[in-house]
Amino acid sequence: MLWLLSSVAAEPPARAQENSQALAARALFDEARRLISAGQFAAACPKLEESQRLRAGIGTQFNLAECYEKLGRHASAWSLYLRVAADTKALGQPEREQVARERARTLEPRVASLVLQVSTPVAGLELTLDGSTLGPAVWGVATPIDPGEHAVGAHARGYAPWRAAVSIPDGAAHITLDVPRLAPEPSAAPAKPAASHELPAVKSPSPTAHPGDESEPDPAGLRAAQARTDATARARARAERHRVAEA
Repeated sequence: MLWLLSSVAAEPPARAQENSQALAARALFDEARRLISAGQFAAACPKLEESQRLRAGIGTQFNLAECYEKLGRHASAWSLYLRVAADTKALGQPEREQVARERARTLEPRVASLVLQVSTPVAGLELTLDGSTLGPAVWGVATPIDPGEHAVGAHARGYAPWRAAVSIPDGAAHITLDVPRLAPEPSAAPAKPAASHELPAVKSPSPTAHPGDESEPDPAGLRAAQARTDATARARARAERHRVAEA
């Protein structure tokens, strides 16, 4: 078949001894082809991805694009078909280029796109799509995207982060998501003082009043003082009468 062994044929002449990565890449490629033949595309795609990472090859890219297409990942497949077309054109392989371009052309009407619209960006704003950072050049541009649920985030220093989930339907849908202006983070509230474990102070009772203190007079004391004064006066009167009698 045209693409079956092209993962090796598209590479420069092999060295006398393939290194361990090349051997692993080939083993993964062969296993992925077996899974594709059995219709197990979900299991085959990760093996092709790892094979391509270990040793890039045009044939691996084409098979991976085909695997993505079978899984309904139309944007990823379309993008890879176009990359294969460009690479085979550069290598002077018109037949393979034509196949790849035809696949991309057939798939294009089913590719969805997402526009992240930022009306009022704050300083240092960063957007992420499924964990990958999107530079300002991508903001407001229709970007091909696979169907399914996708996570969008926005953050900037000094502002509360914003997150949203967007659902992309199957087919040529064009979705626009407005990213709101981030709200400043609330200022940190002052720390509350630590709770005191000291016992509350107990108020001492007022001391007993003593003579000379500025306190209310004692009625019994007043009567005793008055009695002593009266007794002294009577004694003086008796003494005066006795003196006059002797004169």
